Amino acid sequence: MRAISLEQFGGVENFAEVSLPVPVPAAHEVRIKIFYCAINPVDFKVRRGDFGGNLPVILGCDLSGVIDAMGEGVKHFKLGDEVFAYLTGQMSNGAYAEYVCVPAAFVALKPQRLNFAQAAALPLVSLTAYQAVEKIKIKPDTNIFIAGASGGVGSIALQLLRAKGAKHLWATATKETSVQYLAKTFALPPENIITNQSHELNIWQEKILAQTQGQLFSACFDFVGGLMKELCLSLVDFDGDVVTIVEEPKGININIFDGRTSPLFARSASLHFEFLGARAFFGSPDCWQIYHQQLKAIAQLVDDGKIQTPVITELGGLSVNTIQEAHRLQEEGKVVGKLAIKVV
Repeated sequence: MRAISLEQFGGVENFAEVSLPVPVPAAHEVRIKIFYCAINPVDFKVRRGDFGGNLPVILGCDLSGVIDAMGEGVKHFKLGDEVFAYLTGQMSNGAYAEYVCVPAAFVALKPQRLNFAQAAALPLVSLTAYQAVEKIKIKPDTNIFIAGASGGVGSIALQLLRAKGAKHLWATATKETSVQYLAKTFALPPENIITNQSHELNIWQEKILAQTQGQLFSACFDFVGGLMKELCLSLVDFDGDVVTIVEEPKGININIFDGRTSPLFARSASLHFEFLGARAFFGSPDCWQIYHQQLKAIAQLVDDGKIQTPVITELGGLSVNTIQEAHRLQEEGKVVGKLAIKVV
C-alpha cells in the first residue's frame, strides 16, 4: 500500500512516500480501506517532535472508509460497512495511508447523512468535544464561555452544549472570518462573540464582562491554551467548572493550588482535564469500548440534525505535496474548519 511516512522530526520536508505491506487484522481488529483522512493540529506537533516517539511513523488520527477485512471476535460490523474511526494507541499505522488495522472499539458506522470527506473530519474533534462537555452538568440559564469556538473541537462543543439545553453561549474570536463563521454557520449572536487583538488578560476580561453586565460563567471551555486558559480561570463563577484540552509548557505562570491567589480556590471552582487518548494509551482494552459508544452517539446526533460538521476544505489526493501543504496551513493558523485529503 501507499503511505506518507515521517522520516525525521522537524519540517515538512521530512515526509516521504513509501510502499508498505497491506496490514493484516489481529483478533478484535478491523482493516479499513481508507477513503479520506483529515488533518488536525496535533499532527504538526507530532511532526515537530513535541511528543517524541519512534521513527519513521505514519501520522493521522482521523479517517473514513470501508471495512474490507476483520479479525476474530469482531462484533457490530460486517465486511463492506462504511465507517469512520479515531486512530490512536494500538493500530497498524496512521491515516496517511491506503489501509489501516485498528481495534473495532475505535470504529463506528459512518453517519448516513455525511459523505466520506465530512465523516473523516469528525472523529478526533467530535470525541474531544463530546468528552469535554460530558465533564460538566449543564445549567441552561447560566452563561457558558468557549475559548476557541470557531475551531474544530470548539464548533462541535458549541453544538453539543446547545443540544444539552445551554441557552447563553459566549465565545472569543481574533479574526473577522471567525466571527462570520460562528454567526452564519452556527447562529451565534454577534454580540456574544468577543473580538480583541490584545494579548493582555485584563483587556479581555473588561470587554467580556462589559457584555455580560458583570456576570461570570458557570462553565468555561479552553480549546486554545495560554492566555485563553488564564482567561477561562478568571471568568469562572463560584462553584463553576473550567474544562481544558490544552497542555501547557513547564513554568507557565498560573498558580492554581495556592489558596490565597488561585482563581479556582477563590471561586471554589473545579478544573477538568480532557485528554482524548487517555484510555487508549493508559487503559486496558476493557475501557476502550467508550470510543465506539461515543462515536455511535455522535453519528446519531449528526443524523438527527443536531450536529453539523466543520467546514471542509479538500486539498487533493494523498501525496507528499498535499500532506506538506496541509501541515503548513494548519501550523500557520490559516485553517477554518477542517482539511481533508482523498486517499482512495
